[in-house]
Amino acid sequence: PCEAGMTTPEVGAQNSSSCGCPGGYYMAESGVCRPCPIGATCMGFGEAPRLMQGYYMKPGASIEADVMDIFLCAKGEHCPGGLPGTCALKRDNTRIACGACSADTFELGAECMDCENASVAPVVIIVLLGCSVVVSGTYFMGINPAKKGTRRLTLVAMGTLLMATFQTLRVFKELAINWFTPFDTILRFMGIA
Repeated sequence: PCEAGMTTPEVGAQNSSSCGCPGGYYMAESGVCRPCPIGATCMGFGEAPRLMQGYYMKPGASIEADVMDIFLCAKGEHCPGGLPGTCALKRDNTRIACGACSADTFELGAECMDCENASVAPVVIIVLLGCSVVVSGTYFMGINPAKKGTRRLTLVAMGTLLMATFQTLRVFKELAINWFTPFDTILRFMGIA
């Protein structure tokens, strides 16, 4: 006969060595069958729990602990599931829920890209756009630095607002928001969403 909470995989087992936790439960380190925690699948009968996609455990964490610290990932594709500490390609498995890219990589959309493959085109475009705004603003406003102090101040304010806009758009990338159309299309085009 099996202890409370345990069973055998087949009917009519002859000894207690066949006893184990049924599906939906796992054998904890304390020797007791525990219900499978949210974010894991438990096949029972000696198989260790496996993390489902979208969930994370710290590397080296015991998958048979009486209490498991399982985290829901902000983006499911960052956490493929499996063993503790498993993250998507080039994601840092020491960060909670695979929440950051590994060293020498940067996040572009849902992927982590190598820094050496980074495109400088967006930075060049932003710098050229900023310079063209300053030059065209100077030309069209007829700014004479010696006489037109308020116009110069207006131009500086325009430049500052332009920089603040780019910084705000960069913050949008960090937010886990499902943007509505056409705003989501604009953010994807700009490489922000």
